[in-house]
Formats: sequence, C-alpha cells, structure tokens
Amino acid sequence: MLLSSTASAQNTSCDATLSAFNALREGMSIGQVESIIGCSGELLSQADMAGYQTVMLAWSGKGSMGANMNAMFQNNEMIMKAQFGLR
Repeated sequence: MLLSSTASAQNTSCDATLSAFNALREGMSIGQVESIIGCSGELLSQADMAGYQTVMLAWSGKGSMGANMNAMFQNNEMIMKAQFGLR
C-alpha cells in the first residue's frame, strides 16, 4: 500500500492552512506532505497503470467556507497541488 502515515491519522481536527500549502514542493513524498499538514489526507483516487501509481489526496482547510486543498502523487512524489479558500 502506497499510503503511509507519518502524521497523526487520528487527528480529526486537522485542517490544511495556506502556510502549510505554500511549504509543499513538487517531489515531496506523501509522508513529507502529511507531516507538514499535520494529518493524513482523504484518498480521492488511486490508479496503477504502466508502472505508475497515481494517488490523489484531499484535506479540509482553514479559511473561507469550503476551504480545501488536494495533492496528486505519482510513485510517491507530489506532482501537483491545488487549494481553494485557504488562509
């Protein structure tokens, strides 16, 4: 299983912040991203094709109503991130 949790998966009050989002860089592992945000993301999708494992994770966020962020990983390296309404 690709998803490893170095951050606290039991932390149910975890919300992504704009500061944490801005600290994320392409090439970071899922564990590194979870450590910066402070909790595990929600698995939105996972696919294995042609030697690539692609995973999309999402986090609720602190900020405006509906604030959230997501990140996509290929072979455990972040390849993109997006956010809405984080503060």
